[in-house]
Amino acid sequence: MSKKIKPLYEFGAFTLNPAERLLLREGVPVPLTPKAFDMLLVLIENKGRLLEKEDLIKALWQDSFVEEGNLSFNISILRKALGEDSKKRQYIETIPKRGYRFVADVRILEKENCVEEFAAQTKFLTAPGKQEAHSITESEQTDFGKLAINAEISNQHIAENGGNPIPPSASQLKSSTVKESLFPKQAALVILIIALAAAFAAYKLINQPSDLNTSSQSMKVTRLTTARNAINAAISPDGKYVVYVVDEARQQSLWLRQITTNTDTLLIPPADVDYQDIVFSPDGNFINYFKAGLDNEPAPYQIPILGGTPRQLNKEFPSSALSPDGKQISFIRRSAEGEVALLVANTSDLSEEQKLITRQQPGFLHSPIWSPDGKSIVCVDGNVVETGSQVKLIEVRLADKSVRAITSERWKIIGRIAFLPDKSGILTTVSDYSFGPYQIWLVSLKDGKARQITNDLSNYGSISLTSDSKNLVTVQSDIHPFVWVLPEAQTEQAKQITSSPGTLNDYWGFSWTPDGKIVYVSTVAGSQDIWSMNSDGSDRKQLTFGEHSDFDPSVSPDGRYIVFASERSGNAKIWLMDINGENLKQLTFGNTPNYLPHYAPDGKMVVYTSSDTRNQTLWKISTTEKSVPVQLTRYNSTWGAVSPDGNLIACWRGNEKTGIVELVVLPIEGGEPIKTFSVSPTVKTWAEVNWTSDGQALAYIDTIGGVGNIWLQSLKGDLPRQLTNFKTERIFRFAWSKDYKQLTLSRGIETNDVVLISNFR
Repeated sequence: MSKKIKPLYEFGAFTLNPAERLLLREGVPVPLTPKAFDMLLVLIENKGRLLEKEDLIKALWQDSFVEEGNLSFNISILRKALGEDSKKRQYIETIPKRGYRFVADVRILEKENCVEEFAAQTKFLTAPGKQEAHSITESEQTDFGKLAINAEISNQHIAENGGNPIPPSASQLKSSTVKESLFPKQAALVILIIALAAAFAAYKLINQPSDLNTSSQSMKVTRLTTARNAINAAISPDGKYVVYVVDEARQQSLWLRQITTNTDTLLIPPADVDYQDIVFSPDGNFINYFKAGLDNEPAPYQIPILGGTPRQLNKEFPSSALSPDGKQISFIRRSAEGEVALLVANTSDLSEEQKLITRQQPGFLHSPIWSPDGKSIVCVDGNVVETGSQVKLIEVRLADKSVRAITSERWKIIGRIAFLPDKSGILTTVSDYSFGPYQIWLVSLKDGKARQITNDLSNYGSISLTSDSKNLVTVQSDIHPFVWVLPEAQTEQAKQITSSPGTLNDYWGFSWTPDGKIVYVSTVAGSQDIWSMNSDGSDRKQLTFGEHSDFDPSVSPDGRYIVFASERSGNAKIWLMDINGENLKQLTFGNTPNYLPHYAPDGKMVVYTSSDTRNQTLWKISTTEKSVPVQLTRYNSTWGAVSPDGNLIACWRGNEKTGIVELVVLPIEGGEPIKTFSVSPTVKTWAEVNWTSDGQALAYIDTIGGVGNIWLQSLKGDLPRQLTNFKTERIFRFAWSKDYKQLTLSRGIETNDVVLISNFR
């Protein structure tokens, strides 16, 4: 039998069985589309060799003509299945503009050992003396054959729509009706049948609303809310209740979910407030939080878990900044001279301040949390340099102010951090990009090893744990957009030109060329790159390559160049390239991230946003000659767009007095606004501002009624009027063609829901 079996290939935690067309990870089948499996096999058989794109296409699509995008799409599927680290490609290396190379070490098993090795990995061998045979009836073969076909089709559907099937657990395989020992002739068929059946079951599991994709076989993720715009959540110490904040039209409300009964209770109705640092009291009887209004600083409050009248606290600080005994509070202070300090003080009267450590900007500290024993404080320690920001987790002991790095891991950005109550580790949200998405990691305090808990395309926000460290609650955010084109901005003529939200990263901007092509951002090749396509979605071409993040493209008025933001040199900077992706040139430098470039009508200047540790400001720089960037605003402002006549700039400004975001217009030379417009609380001020063709109005996105539409604000000060008339879904980004005759936009569904993660350790 061994002579008829092809070799098995082992690499990392994976085993590839060409004969049975199975990929295993530690003995568990990993679902792949047929074409992705073929590609992986070709790459492995040519391990260490550069495979040109044309050669790969010929090998995989011998009898048909396909676009290059099919190649990069299947590479993306493989990287997701293999769990590739975006920082370092440990399996498949991209050679820009040429092809791909399999770089991991591969071990080829001896042929005579193939059957035994494969059976052992799939956990079907039993102890000696338990030899039993199992015969499959004709009807069973027919049913399993249908299931196998359905499973293969289902996995193709999952991959084409950006999903990541969950492999079955070892316990699921062991519970099969197949006996624990098989004759070699029957083993291959039954293993294949069970693997495909398990894959189909996994597909069904993924599409149940309560279960989500996870990175651990035993980990369980349960959705607690559906279609709610949740922004913050906390779980009670006993794990019976979850409190969460819902944000609708900039009005926030506080809700309580009883997990066992799946019931929700409104604790505090919607109001113009901001809820922060929500946490249950140690006994679980109260909910503590900070609340900030429009005109006042955050203040601590408390409400009974079953509802009642909130009361303001004077001496208690209900947040992670409060020491376990409630006697001290930790906080970060920034001075006018650029010093950033971590301090502690008594909660009774904020006296006896003690400065623990300091950093000088662009160094920074944030998110201090107390250890469960109250003897140390953990916080994020980072520095912003031209080659990119690096952050780490540090522990500061109060007794001697000594500092130690908790882990050797260095990330681009850290969001939230939380101690496991047993002090065995720390949970944190981490992103490899300046603008997310954030994934959850677990860092061991014993040896500093870091393990990724979630590994998907979602964004994870707040972190809250039960007292036994077995369950955590977080907010999971997902965006599912498609690209649409509207001739003359007519809603009834809107045409969807993309069919899969998993292949285009439409959230990161569009721009039109003068000849009617759309320049956009896609992650289909495994990294965030600039692409182009026709206005009907055809002829897609990749313009930038490499292991980095490119976004926010803007095409020059003459169609010869593209400016865009890129993290290829470290922090996000503004780059320039030819329309075909050649002759890249870096325009901006320095420590601060730069993004959102917008060409001026003369094609000689670009306005962009720069962000430091304090706020965002507008700048401009020449694209035709070497020059120094010029600062245009001193106030918090972003999304600068130049008017068609080149004389004005429109942008969003954060009003420092009221905290409200306003739409403003300023001269091209910069300075204070000459026009200011108040906008509805439902306006998406994190999305772009665009001018109309005559320069007499500004266009933006409003989500009034929960539906996204484009609205126009006249410079004359008239009431805004609605331009598009969609009845469902939201709009995330939009752009006019150069002649203003077509409007393109990314439109789809956005969800922000509370999820419960169990068995993550």
